[in-house]
Amino acid sequence: MLVTILAFIITYNVRLHKSKIAENLTQISKLGYSIPGAVVAVGILSFFSIVDKNFDILVSGTIVAVVFGYVVRFIGISINNYESGFSKIPQSYDDACKTMQIGTFQTFFKVILPLIRSSMMASFIVIFIEVIKELPLTMILRPFNFDTLAVLSHELVGQAQVIESSVPAMFIVLFGIISVLILAKKMVKD
Repeated sequence: MLVTILAFIITYNVRLHKSKIAENLTQISKLGYSIPGAVVAVGILSFFSIVDKNFDILVSGTIVAVVFGYVVRFIGISINNYESGFSKIPQSYDDACKTMQIGTFQTFFKVILPLIRSSMMASFIVIFIEVIKELPLTMILRPFNFDTLAVLSHELVGQAQVIESSVPAMFIVLFGIISVLILAKKMVKD
């Protein structure tokens, strides 16, 4: 959810202000998905080790590090979904609202949000699927005794408990299928 909200804020900011700097930062933020999860995790560990040392707070090895890793890794997917959604909304809608002296806040809630809702839903579902199956980043950044379905399945396979590992793996598949069916239904509806 955090990934989709941050991606929406970034993409909507680029739409409103059309700044070259904002567009370049958006392109840089998309790099996270093209880099392997283990590499992203090691980079985040390096960054958080500096934060831990210099500010006397422990961030590495916490759920904050895992969530930050997911944001860095998957925000590019969400930004692409929103860019696709915003490309279907003509700029003339914003201009028409300005002509009618409707503020940016009202334009957002009455015009933009209803039109971008399907992209928002698609973004959330795709990110959900990616997060439940992400293994390397989670394995490296997770706190002790924090197991996702992918981590649990991996650990059980590592202990030669193949049959037991099929249960979390099947839940990953089941959640993925349900999410894809919801997404497909939403796309047909729109």
